[in-house]
Amino acid sequence: MDSAKPFVSFDVNTYGSVENERKQRIAIIGAGVSGLAALKQCLADNLDPVCFEQDPAIGGLWRYVEVDEKNPDPHSSMYRSAIMNTSKEATCFSDFPIPTNWPTYLPHKLLQQYLESYAENFDLYSYIKLNTKVIKVSQLSDNRWKVKYQSNETITTTDTDINEEEFDYVIVCSGKERASWIPNYQGRDTFGGKQIHSHIYRDPKQFEDKRIVVVGTGNSGIEIASELSHFASQVYLCARDGRIPWVVPRRLLHGLPLDHSMTRISSYIPTKIKNIMFEGLLNKLSGSPPPEIKPKIPLHKSIISVCSEFRERLDTGTIIPKKNIRELKPNREIELIDGTTLEDIDAVIYATGYSMEFSFLENWTEIFNGGKDFVDDQGPDSKNWHAAWLYKMVFPPRYQNIAFIGFVFSTGAVLPVSEMQARYVTGLIIGEVKPLPSPEEMDKALSSQTDCPRLESPKHPLILTPITPYLDFLAKDIGCLPSPTKVFWHFGYKAWKNVLFGVPSAIQYRLFGRQTWAGALEWLDVHNGGTFAPI
Repeated sequence: MDSAKPFVSFDVNTYGSVENERKQRIAIIGAGVSGLAALKQCLADNLDPVCFEQDPAIGGLWRYVEVDEKNPDPHSSMYRSAIMNTSKEATCFSDFPIPTNWPTYLPHKLLQQYLESYAENFDLYSYIKLNTKVIKVSQLSDNRWKVKYQSNETITTTDTDINEEEFDYVIVCSGKERASWIPNYQGRDTFGGKQIHSHIYRDPKQFEDKRIVVVGTGNSGIEIASELSHFASQVYLCARDGRIPWVVPRRLLHGLPLDHSMTRISSYIPTKIKNIMFEGLLNKLSGSPPPEIKPKIPLHKSIISVCSEFRERLDTGTIIPKKNIRELKPNREIELIDGTTLEDIDAVIYATGYSMEFSFLENWTEIFNGGKDFVDDQGPDSKNWHAAWLYKMVFPPRYQNIAFIGFVFSTGAVLPVSEMQARYVTGLIIGEVKPLPSPEEMDKALSSQTDCPRLESPKHPLILTPITPYLDFLAKDIGCLPSPTKVFWHFGYKAWKNVLFGVPSAIQYRLFGRQTWAGALEWLDVHNGGTFAPI
């Protein structure tokens, strides 16, 4: 390829409008959920993709990998008992349903099997370079990208096995759970007990009859604490202020899966009203949390954790909530910020999240966050989040031929979000989606927080966004928005009812626009089990 004569000069004002003289070459980094969605969509839009995956198999986060001497820090953080927090109907890709005879909430092994079936069905394996580590992605003078990569099977101390290819566009799908982050507590280096990050937690056997402190109250912290409470002699759960977040069960009244109640019509109800309704429902199911640990942040501004057994473990005292750590001591004592001390602690498990970093991407802080560092409110040793500065949570304003897929913190499953983002990106590349605004306009939208739907929430590197409004937000530009009025006029009352009140599945987004799926209407008819219980 003659780099002096680039096929495309990506000007932000004409982006997506260039006539195709050949298939545009697309580099996709990662073959997890987001990478597979991007790869499938590139093929659907007649692009020329190459997907780089450093592991020997697809699946990313959902591929279970043992932690051992040969692999002490695997890419996946999946633990042995992990189960999805979203139902199969609300989780599946929009044109490839999860089998109806599978359980409502899939164990990680079944989701991995689903992803493998997806890759086989759409012939994705032919375009994936497994066991291939991307070493460096850098922009060329003509705005295209150079990708340096190396096979994990041939890595040496020399550069003889390093390969290079040039691409018109890069889609980063490497995942937001890459670099484990642990708070820099005083005494952490000399603490007498064991310390691990939840990233390498796999099963509770090694913690049997131990006294354990779990730090962090996100989904991982809540789930790991609940599992450990069946084996450990005592589990303490440390939160910043000693208060537990909103924790909800997987099923509601009458056994309705939690996300089946997040119907399309519920997205039209004002958030504060939904908050009152859902808090009332939670109190009816399990009673109001004790005042001393009840969240201060209203439900509609919170990041919700899903765990059906957590409240029971809390009520039985097998999990005891505590305030944050001040100091860890060599004699296995832990002093908390309220002055109390936990004694004889055998292990601390940090479910404290991940840092945003892309070591393979040259100048990544400028690209991902525009150089705008973000530090949370926990003091000088707190995590530097490198907050995303991405228009529509996908596009860096000043780098018009690179996109980030899967970096949204949504209230629902990641698969439909990644897929919709991929449809937007490839539609933009081939000119089927209107061009992005100027960098200045994108900056303005990001600064005013009007770039995409969002929830008010505590500081977080990724925008917390309600899933249906966000999907609709992208779908409108793509041309696949299933608006109730349009559904009624095209398919009639029954389809209208299914879309408005039924299971909130991504399959709704295959009724209209490019690349519709012939089975979408029938699937929605068969799975019309949604009951109006708006959240």
